[in-house]
Amino acid sequence: MKNDTIKFGLMYAAASSLVILLTYFVDPKAISRFMHWSTALHFAAMLGLMYMAAKTAKEKKGGFIPFGEALVPSLGTFAIGSLLGGMGLFFYLLVNYFDPSLQPIMEEGAKEMSESMLDAMGLSEEQKLQQMEIMEEQQSGMSPFGLKTLILGWLMNLFVMGLPISAIIAAIIKKKEPMPIV
Repeated sequence: MKNDTIKFGLMYAAASSLVILLTYFVDPKAISRFMHWSTALHFAAMLGLMYMAAKTAKEKKGGFIPFGEALVPSLGTFAIGSLLGGMGLFFYLLVNYFDPSLQPIMEEGAKEMSESMLDAMGLSEEQKLQQMEIMEEQQSGMSPFGLKTLILGWLMNLFVMGLPISAIIAAIIKKKEPMPIV
């Protein structure tokens, strides 16, 4: 089961890296946008591979798997794929070594996304400026493209996105073994 989790995790890392690379060549600024075709493609690959990891574990156990044992391969796939893939190590290498000129483009895209989110909240111009200042203060002293930021973002993603999605998948996949009739 561990080998399958690693296999699906590496497949997720490769798929998400490919999506980021494709987005990079088409529209680099779009990497920092949530509402983009690449996000949907990335999310579909993530869900599909997390599901396949749990389903494969279920099949290897004869078609029956408890919730906890279905959760592990799904979450493991997410953990490996997100750490190594498009928004993890691959992204870190892309913006820090392969094309550092991408950093200001990413910062501008992230700022635009933050502003549009604040607009959607219906805040006044003064409130938006205050919120932007607060965000800048929180980020001061920490590189948005550094290893520390990558690891903290990965951990947060693991618990905020990976665990709930894995729990939903595990709840769908789980199947109790029928009690033997004596």
